[in-house]
Amino acid sequence: MKTEQNWETCKYSVAADGGDEMSYELKKRGLFEVYACGCKEVIESGIYPTEQIKEEDGSLTEVARLHWILIGDELSEEDVKRLKAEVEKALVGCKHCKYYRPK
Repeated sequence: MKTEQNWETCKYSVAADGGDEMSYELKKRGLFEVYACGCKEVIESGIYPTEQIKEEDGSLTEVARLHWILIGDELSEEDVKRLKAEVEKALVGCKHCKYYRPK
């Protein structure tokens, strides 16, 4: 079975969350607050905003922020469906990225 190229299957994919209760709820549903790319060329391209993400060991890693989710205090099933569709659309470019490398 061929794995389709997308954000999830690329070795440069980086997911981040705020570490709060809502982040946990998103993660349980297969979503992250920030979808990012750790590829040096993508970061340096200037196409996407960059930010520093804290790793589990406390170190900081610079990434290109491809998409992020803005949510309120509640997360209904309808919200989850909408967010998943938004993320899928937002990350469609990863299928065509020349820096894509399979995990």
